[in-house]
Amino acid sequence: MVKSHIKLISREVLPALVVIMIIAFIVQVKFSNPASMPFWASMLLLAWLNRDPNRNIPLEPLSVIAPVDGRITAVEEAMMPLIARPGLKIALRRNFLQVFRIFSPTEGKIHAICIIPVSGKFPWLNRFFGAIAVWIKTDEKDDVLFLVKSIRIIGRSRIYAQTGARVGKGQRMGYCPFAFSYEVYMPLNSRLLVKPKQKVTAVVSEIAEFVHKH
Repeated sequence: MVKSHIKLISREVLPALVVIMIIAFIVQVKFSNPASMPFWASMLLLAWLNRDPNRNIPLEPLSVIAPVDGRITAVEEAMMPLIARPGLKIALRRNFLQVFRIFSPTEGKIHAICIIPVSGKFPWLNRFFGAIAVWIKTDEKDDVLFLVKSIRIIGRSRIYAQTGARVGKGQRMGYCPFAFSYEVYMPLNSRLLVKPKQKVTAVVSEIAEFVHKH
């Protein structure tokens, strides 16, 4: 295994941490230690919620890894968004206390990044909820697509990679504090390595494996 190059705390929250730390210091100096405790506690909680720990990337070249920490909610055949052909879908859900970071599930080139509707039956829901789709094509021409569904009225998920860029397996790709559901799509002949209700760890857990005929 190799380690992913990840900072201990997400950069997105660093400005807020600095502001809270300054306020806590001022309150402590001008008033008292007890008065500053809520600010110090808030800073520590925010830092812990936005932790970005080092992870070991599996060396298996054909494996697909979990893009986020969470629990598997569904494993099934489904139509792949954007690609419009049948594939395997692995759905995940992350609770609020797990790492907010999004990692690339495989190595390859980003073919497309799109914002797509969450609901076709109830269009009004798309005002409050949104989904970002990232389509990655591997060197072996396998298509992998993952969706990040989030609550738009609170905040959007962020994807830092760009279309046409090359990404490595386990590479940090985005930040999703308000995401509530994730879906990973892959070729129909892929070998599944997980099942519903199973807990997975981003980068470390292998969720599927590409199958290539020689």
